[in-house]
Amino acid sequence: MSAPFIIQKGATVEQFALQLHRDFYDNLKSARVWGSSDFDGQMVSRDYILHDKDIVELKI
Repeated sequence: MSAPFIIQKGATVEQFALQLHRDFYDNLKSARVWGSSDFDGQMVSRDYILHDKDIVELKI
């Protein structure tokens, strides 16, 4: 995806996956985040709270 995806403030990785597609939510195994995480490309849990300008990679 080359365009930004807008989510509500305080949304989690799990909520983000559900907004994209129900299958992504159902089959979500893990996620990596660049931006607000401690390390670039850090693996995060489903309940990780996303922040402005985060880049998210979902593993399904």
